[in-house]
Amino acid sequence: MCLNLGDVNVAFTQNFVSREGLPHALRFLRDRPQAISGVPAEDAPTLLARFRDALAAAEPAELARADAALAADAPKVGKWARAVAEGGGDAFSLAGMWKVE
Repeated sequence: MCLNLGDVNVAFTQNFVSREGLPHALRFLRDRPQAISGVPAEDAPTLLARFRDALAAAEPAELARADAALAADAPKVGKWARAVAEGGGDAFSLAGMWKVE
C-alpha cells in the first residue's frame, strides 16, 4: 500500500511467500544471495538461516515439505557433467593429429 500526500510519500510493504512458493523462495535465498535486496548488505548472507530458523519454529511441517520438494527437484547431473567431474570415461586427444612445421 502506498499513500501519496503531495510531497510526502509513505509506503507500507510486507513480503509474502505462499506455501506453494516456499521451495522457490528457499532456493532463491540459497542460490542467489547476491540478488537479495531490501536488507542491509551485511544481513543478506544470514537471511536464509534466519528465515529457516523462523520457519522451523512456526511452521516445521511446511519447512519439511519445502525441503522435500527441493530435494526432489534437485538438478540432475548428466553423463557429460559426471564424466568431467569424475575425470573418467573414454578420453581422447587431438594432440599429434596435425603436424605443424
